[in-house]
Amino acid sequence: MGYTSTLKFVNLGVRRRLFRRAHKQPHHKWDSIKNQLNELLKYGRIETTLTKAKELQGYAEELIYLAKKDNVENNLKVESMLRTAQGRRRLYEFYVPLYRHRPFFFTRIINQWKLRLRDSAPLAYIEFIDRPGELRPAKPVGYNKIKFIYEEMKKNRRNFRKYFNIAKRFHLLDENDHLLPDFADTGHVPEKS
Repeated sequence: MGYTSTLKFVNLGVRRRLFRRAHKQPHHKWDSIKNQLNELLKYGRIETTLTKAKELQGYAEELIYLAKKDNVENNLKVESMLRTAQGRRRLYEFYVPLYRHRPFFFTRIINQWKLRLRDSAPLAYIEFIDRPGELRPAKPVGYNKIKFIYEEMKKNRRNFRKYFNIAKRFHLLDENDHLLPDFADTGHVPEKS
């Protein structure tokens, strides 16, 4: 829902929750987000409430996205979001090279389906994907996705039928709808002529 339609509902007296409830003043909320971003960069995975994890995910995605675009304006925004030099170093030396080929979706939220004892808040993990020690790997992107599809299609006929349309779009098939044999040797994706 856009800004104008939201205002129309508010003017009509409809009570809607526009944002997630944080129960904090804005500067306290921003301080807690900065602290959690720092912990997430430091450890790669943190446990928090589901609401805080959903709120934090947008900031973590934006942080990696801005750090990958290496210019002065974005570097100032990244500096304003980080607390410690250790987090800054970890971001630029580990996470930016790790996600160089991934355009977006750097984090995932895993709902634990359990409640915290003191206030019954639902708990969740927020973690970076493609990091060492993760429980389940993320889906590949870019060249790794093409390589994954090619290997899966070679395994059996069911996978061949499953990935047929995607392989056709990536030009992994010849004119007789057979897999290209030279892709396995060269790893080069042919151009469609």
